[in-house]
Amino acid sequence: MKTAAKRYGDIIFIVSILLLLTIGCVTSEDRTKLALSANTSLLHKDYKVAVLNFSYKYSYRKSPLGQVESQLNAGEIVSKFIENELIDTKKFQVIDREHISKIISEHKLNLSGLTGGISTIGNLLNADGLLVGEVIELSTVKEVLSLKSTCVFTAKLIDVKTGTVIFTFKAEEEALFGNYLDALKKAAAKFKSEIEKNF
Repeated sequence: MKTAAKRYGDIIFIVSILLLLTIGCVTSEDRTKLALSANTSLLHKDYKVAVLNFSYKYSYRKSPLGQVESQLNAGEIVSKFIENELIDTKKFQVIDREHISKIISEHKLNLSGLTGGISTIGNLLNADGLLVGEVIELSTVKEVLSLKSTCVFTAKLIDVKTGTVIFTFKAEEEALFGNYLDALKKAAAKFKSEIEKNF
């Protein structure tokens, strides 16, 4: 019969092997797509884009302590990263986030599902286009056991005047459990790369 110390040593060894395997399993597989519509002719260098806070959805993860959810507001964080990357491209004019927050607060706008209407929100922000999106964090049982999750990022640019979608963007990133910032930064960097390639 194994002593408690021996069993503890075996557990530490197995966990260490799993961690090493997990690090090796996080691949750089390209799962990024920017789809352009026929409306890209609407874009020009003075086109003003308002980047709204992305929504964030997650699947619950089981742990010995019960149901656990992410502590990060990944939607808000990735929208800030996206805004910074969009500014760096120098392809469009980007409306300041503080100005957006102020207008939303003053007019008590509910941006969930853009219930205020595309043109109403766009006109209040003096924007030509609204960039909206979401982050979905998925954790299957297998991913939880390997201490990682998959983050799916989607975004679309909607023209305020016509209500048409100019482009959509989608990226998937694998994140080590508890280290989602790297995945958010990678998605934002891929967004910038796709914008620079296509505009």
